[in-house]
Amino acid sequence: MVFICQKILRKFGGSYTFLLVVDRTELESQLYDTFSGVGVVTEDNVRAKNRAHLRQLLAENHRYVFTLIHKFSYDPKKETEYPLITDRSNIIVISDEAHRTQGGDFFAGNMRFKAIPNASYLGFTGTPIIKDELELTRNIFGDYISVYDFKRAIEDGATLPLRYLNRGEKLGIENPDLDERMAEIINDVELDDDQRRKLEREFKRDYPILTAESRLDAIAKDLVWHFNDRGYQGKAMFVALDKPTAVRMHGLVMKYWPVYVAELKQRIADAQDQQEELQLKHHLKRVEETEVCVVVSSEQNEVNKFAKLGLDIEPHRKKMVDRDLETEFKDENNPFRLVIVCAMWITGFDVPCLSTVYLDKPIKGHTLMQTIARANRVYDDEKENGLIVDYGNVYKQLEKAYAVYGEGGYKGKSKTGGKGGETGRPVEKLVEMVGELDSAILAVREFLKEIQFDLDKLVNANSALERLSHLKQGANAVCLNETSRIQFEVAARNVFRKYKALFPEPEVEPFLKQFNAIKAIYDQLNQKIMQADISDVIRRLQQEVSISVSTHKNEVRDVDYVDLSSLDFDKLRAAFAKSSQKNVVVFDLQAAIQKKLDQMIQQNPIRLEFYEKYKKIIEEYNQGKDIQAVQKAFDKLNDFMQNDLSSEMKRAMREGLDEETLAIFDLLKKPELTKQERDKVKDVAKQTLATLKAEKLKIERWRESTQVTAQVKTMIDHGLQWLPQEPYLDDELDIRSLLVYQHIYANYQGAGVSRYGSF
Repeated sequence: MVFICQKILRKFGGSYTFLLVVDRTELESQLYDTFSGVGVVTEDNVRAKNRAHLRQLLAENHRYVFTLIHKFSYDPKKETEYPLITDRSNIIVISDEAHRTQGGDFFAGNMRFKAIPNASYLGFTGTPIIKDELELTRNIFGDYISVYDFKRAIEDGATLPLRYLNRGEKLGIENPDLDERMAEIINDVELDDDQRRKLEREFKRDYPILTAESRLDAIAKDLVWHFNDRGYQGKAMFVALDKPTAVRMHGLVMKYWPVYVAELKQRIADAQDQQEELQLKHHLKRVEETEVCVVVSSEQNEVNKFAKLGLDIEPHRKKMVDRDLETEFKDENNPFRLVIVCAMWITGFDVPCLSTVYLDKPIKGHTLMQTIARANRVYDDEKENGLIVDYGNVYKQLEKAYAVYGEGGYKGKSKTGGKGGETGRPVEKLVEMVGELDSAILAVREFLKEIQFDLDKLVNANSALERLSHLKQGANAVCLNETSRIQFEVAARNVFRKYKALFPEPEVEPFLKQFNAIKAIYDQLNQKIMQADISDVIRRLQQEVSISVSTHKNEVRDVDYVDLSSLDFDKLRAAFAKSSQKNVVVFDLQAAIQKKLDQMIQQNPIRLEFYEKYKKIIEEYNQGKDIQAVQKAFDKLNDFMQNDLSSEMKRAMREGLDEETLAIFDLLKKPELTKQERDKVKDVAKQTLATLKAEKLKIERWRESTQVTAQVKTMIDHGLQWLPQEPYLDDELDIRSLLVYQHIYANYQGAGVSRYGSF
């Protein structure tokens, strides 16, 4: 909506007012926050409080006005019809959720034909307009001008595909066929007492089956194991039939939770190796801290109503009232990971880290499509798809709903070349991922074969020693160059995503050894990334070539860094010639140089010339395909480190400065300076930095204060006035002053802390 408004203004200009219309207060707040958050709306009082305020806002010169559709209702006891709000023709009304109330005769009809009759109208909706509503909506907004459906969103990568798994069949629980009339009663809303009694009365066989204790008990046990054992977990939502069933399910889930924990502890005790034990312990910690909550709407006298059913709603209601459960559930790091609902949160509720929806409620149509869409949000690199776990046989309803909603109910051809409106499959069944996993593993195998490594050697290794030997060979082969490493890692991560998406289904079992072998090579390559400690890279290099290095402590970042100038380059060359892991040695050497260069450039931006030279070496290295290219890359990296980096790292000492002052000096110096002038520039750099550090840079978060930043600029300007006058003209002083300020701003956080250390 922001984009279309801005596009209209840029394309046509003019003095348009955009009236943004929504049907819920939360959406109005969300929309206003979006427009103001990107700086499009800068006014506070542009949300209509009532009809009179709306009339006032549209009479004034506002670019954007926000309102609820309900402002366009009227009381027939007091009015014969809705009055005119404005006859302006330069108003563009943009409606969110442009169907039902926004597309019907009452609210939207009043708005379109009586209140603002001369405006232009544009409607947005995430719910395709079904046949019964099509004519009403067309009267207000006209025909579709753009359709973006489930299918295209997946093709574009805007959402993830959904996978389907029927756990009810695996449990062998009794599920009556979904009755259309039952779905009609419970669709969209949480059941009140009258509706529940109607269900019990009209569906005397089906309703008791769906709410039978034995059935719910079996589902709860399966839910606990399935949710906790999933390869990719994320957060999950269980959709129950009604509010009492939601509370009952919580009790049953909590009955089986400690049983699962006890089984997990036994698996830890039986673990065959230390790595498996550590992984299980990490998983146990997550399971033990996970919280399961019920979220349902409140109703009058609910405590007594639930008590008559033998249920206690009070502890659940207390959580819902005392805590912000919505924010907690959306926080990926919050232990509230499993929510049990019946109607709340199943539509219009975005949680990207939610990966699984468990369905045990007979719903249909757009409510069903919106419910399963809770799991299809793009999240992180490991989330391959959303998973729909069906306990209640809703697949037929999914197919029906997809025929209407999945491709927008749009009969024309989509941009993808397919025809919309055809009955399709709403979600692929999870077991069909077996073929995708097989193909992903084959792709890794073929790639490894191209770089002269047979994965089967690692898969079929008979001893730990043999396995370690083949693992080193595999890692060394992948480290042929940076391109080969990236290709392997991308292909391997594709395997991991598909394996985790399919786990713990039994179909993954045949792939376990191949998965473990690929993961072992991947982990071997990425130890340095996981540990985020460059000293570990150098220590591995040291072990390989038997050289001595020294490490220093950076007090600010609290990590080790390595003094590359302490390397014995003759020993390094001799050891490299004998090494059986040449690719890995170059890989580690490259990583160490990269880390050191990053640090040096952060401290002193003038050093970018060294990075350009390093980058050229790496570009040539990545074009190579054999051991000669690796040898050439090693020689060039070694020379670069010995002749360029080592010399640069010692330059501050040669200039008689420390690293901090050298950075300031480099920003101020000029090539044509005499020795006397250079010494004067050094003195100015020293004095300016010392003055700043003694005063303003000791202020906590000084960069957030306009007053202090202005004072820092003034102090730099004053300090640079002492530069030699002849080589430094006034105009040039302004440029040099700005460069020094930018450097100080980037490297000195405040409170006596900088990239160089504390002072």
